[in-house]
Amino acid sequence: MLFVGSQFGDSQLVMLEEAEQGNIVVRVLEEYTNLGPIMDFDIVPTGQMSRSGVVSGNVGTNPCQIVTCSGGSKDGSLRLVRNGIGIEEQASVEFGGIKGLWSLRSRFFDEHDSYLVQSYFNETRILGFGMDDDDEDGGSMEEVILAGFDAGCSTLFAANVFHSDGMVQITSKEIRLVAAESLEIQDIWKSEERAITVASGNESGQIVLALRGGVLVYLEIVDHRIKEINRAQMEREVSCLNLNPLSTTPAAAMDIDQAPPSPSTLLAVGLWDDFTVRLLSLDGTTPLTQLLKIELTSDTQARSLILCSLGPSPSSHHMLLIGLGDGNLISYCLNLHPLQIHSKKKVSLGTQSLSLSLFRNTAQSINAKKEDTTCVFATGDRPTVIYAAGSSTRQTVKIGYANVNLSAAATPTQQMIVNNITSFKTKEMSCLCLSDESTLRIGIIDDIQKLHVQTFPLGGLMPRRIAHHAPGRCFVVGCVNADDQKGTMSNVIKCFDDNTFEEIDHVDLDPFEMVLSLASVVLKNKDTGSTDAADNQEKSFVIVGTAYAYPDEDEPTKGRILVFECNALASQDDIMETSDSHIDNDDANNNAMGMSVLSRSLRHVTEVITRGGVHSICPFVESSLLVSVNSKTTLYRYSFADGMHELQPETGASHHGHILTLLLKSHTTGNNADCDNIAIVGDLMRSISVLEYDKINNTIEEVARDYNANWVTAVEMLASDVYLGAENWNNLFILKRNTNPNASDELKCRLETQAEFHLGEMVNKFMKGSLVMSSSSPSTPATATTTQSFVNGETLPPPNTTASSIVSHPIQIGSQTLYATVDGSIGVILGLSQSTFAFFNTLERAMAKEIPGLGELSHDEFRAFEAERKLHPRRGFVDGDLVESFLDLRREQMEIVVKFMNEDGGWEVEDDEEGDRGELTDADPASLTVEEVVTRVEEMSRLH
Repeated sequence: MLFVGSQFGDSQLVMLEEAEQGNIVVRVLEEYTNLGPIMDFDIVPTGQMSRSGVVSGNVGTNPCQIVTCSGGSKDGSLRLVRNGIGIEEQASVEFGGIKGLWSLRSRFFDEHDSYLVQSYFNETRILGFGMDDDDEDGGSMEEVILAGFDAGCSTLFAANVFHSDGMVQITSKEIRLVAAESLEIQDIWKSEERAITVASGNESGQIVLALRGGVLVYLEIVDHRIKEINRAQMEREVSCLNLNPLSTTPAAAMDIDQAPPSPSTLLAVGLWDDFTVRLLSLDGTTPLTQLLKIELTSDTQARSLILCSLGPSPSSHHMLLIGLGDGNLISYCLNLHPLQIHSKKKVSLGTQSLSLSLFRNTAQSINAKKEDTTCVFATGDRPTVIYAAGSSTRQTVKIGYANVNLSAAATPTQQMIVNNITSFKTKEMSCLCLSDESTLRIGIIDDIQKLHVQTFPLGGLMPRRIAHHAPGRCFVVGCVNADDQKGTMSNVIKCFDDNTFEEIDHVDLDPFEMVLSLASVVLKNKDTGSTDAADNQEKSFVIVGTAYAYPDEDEPTKGRILVFECNALASQDDIMETSDSHIDNDDANNNAMGMSVLSRSLRHVTEVITRGGVHSICPFVESSLLVSVNSKTTLYRYSFADGMHELQPETGASHHGHILTLLLKSHTTGNNADCDNIAIVGDLMRSISVLEYDKINNTIEEVARDYNANWVTAVEMLASDVYLGAENWNNLFILKRNTNPNASDELKCRLETQAEFHLGEMVNKFMKGSLVMSSSSPSTPATATTTQSFVNGETLPPPNTTASSIVSHPIQIGSQTLYATVDGSIGVILGLSQSTFAFFNTLERAMAKEIPGLGELSHDEFRAFEAERKLHPRRGFVDGDLVESFLDLRREQMEIVVKFMNEDGGWEVEDDEEGDRGELTDADPASLTVEEVVTRVEEMSRLH
């Protein structure tokens, strides 16, 4: 075997095999994704997109997908990077109103499922899966009738049972035991006096019912009969039940073999109008005896419960998961001998009620090994897969939460709400069946991992600039043709569909012309005195900045600003305006009849010749455009009159004084109509400066600058007075502008360095956004709760009676900025409140001091800001990779780190009312526990 590492493409593990006649055959065993070098990227929010291409929500509230320009030479490609788990849809049918889903096998020990039971409001339908040798897909599903099932009632629970090799159907009136082979009814248990409201069971034949009035009934299937074992009266009506066996191979999702499934010894019960969960015994002489009463400390009752063993066998961890009605999930670790719960955690998975279901995942796991592990699917408005992540040797399990990306099952940018799920296994694949309000879908789940990457090769082209153009529902990409036989490295602008990534159109540039900048902007016709609303409305354009790189010139002396229009729907007038539209005569005739056609070609509307290369373009104040040409920054305005588009420089609105203006960024809150009148400039050698547009005098002036000599590679405005930069020595720095009106002019014109950090990789671009959806809403944040233990029905106090104030508040984050590097890394920089920063900064110090680094290397030395002539200690940044590695430590190592934090005391800082500065608390000193730190770090890990 041979590992082939690539700097410009995916790496491979290959096998060299000897073939006939002594030839050597290379067989690829596995490929390893490499995104580097990432020259540019753009982000697309995954909110619902309207037909006009406008995304509901914004980058700050919706998770995003990243599309990168990756690779070099012939390995250039576009890479779609998304967070969470995707589902590849195999089939869908419009079935509305499904209330529950269950899969059944023809025989208990069959390896594959045969029936899909669907429960509706007042009926039950069943789809049967049959193998067809003539069907290329290997099988089909059609509606069938199981003679022993009651199709005229809604089903509350259905399952195969080991005893009697039968199937169980539970309705609001009765329990039916049906022989799996003959489909004849073997036994019926009826509830004569009260209706059944909730039901649960398992494959060992245990069944628990909740009758109206809060009565619990425990039954077992023995010798082809349904036998009632005991009853218990609860204080209130029952809302949810679960009796899944806690074992290394849970019966509800076990591998089918000849061994009987293990029975459950515990029953979890949730009640209406009651903020507790009860654990009852199912073994011994008196089943349904209460063992534990768990106070949820929540104002919403439990709606769904799961007893499960997460993680690969035999090192799985026993868990109790509680889904609440407000979208929050509470988890506990369970010890069975003696019965005890600990390590309580609470996380928000949406805003709607959660329903929890077990399924067995046989795909590639988070640690890249093929393992058969138990996972939990949480339905709701943010479908989520819950799984065991990290080392299985830890005392407490690290729970991972992966958002389910159903875009392939719905539309590319639409989030689908899932109401019910069940697993379904066929000979060819293991599937998940999901239903929403109107549709039943069957799909294959992706591997459980943090990020998923899809590759779209460009056939020998090297992508260098990219912009997502929402109105045209497309990506516009500036590419270099590496296979040009003339040796001039010709450039081309390509347009790809943002769903299929199929090429829509392309525009070839002139010889020696290269793409330097690319942006999708909204421009507004400047005041022309026209009363026609159409002349004054905003329009979306794709702007391309180029330079002519002639061999005999050291610096470009000529360039162009190209303006293109690309809309998803083009009217007759739009298409007839251009003579080179890509439509045929039939389309033109249809337009003449008043019909609109789909036309997403790049339509060249105007251009501007410049005296140099157009290095950067950004939207600016009042729907204008800010453009940098060599060392000059100029304001351009768009005009449209008499059918002519024009982009003209604003007289007097320009600025000189830089060596080479490489980067421009403005502060936007939506589109460029909401821009402030300031922008930042990233210069080749002179770091970052701030430009301000004076509308009254129609001038652009420099109002502040960083006097350090940083060779910047990327810049971003985190706020109107806070700026993030990266430079070519692989460092990050943050600058702050003094906006105090009482400050002196000298202080106002100087940007002060607030933070410095050595990243170790060269950053090519910053962009505001996040790959994950916020786990809690601003009004009701998910709080980090301390650990409570319950033993044998008694509530024990937390181990630390002096609760630390730092963990009683949610983590507060400000800006969220993604970055991409030459090495192919994608990272995120989060703005933290003062108290949150103090906590993680103290944890970072403790980790660096108490836990030896790899090769005994100093963390402080590595992260120090080091450039050609300066060396500064790291400040203002927290190394997220280091602090999150706390979760992978052994228990004794965690205790050493927490002890250092308590001795240090630097985490005891509280935010003021504005949340931007803090002071040491004067209250009695509190101390942290390992569980509190774990909860805090896990909460942070879910934010990216």
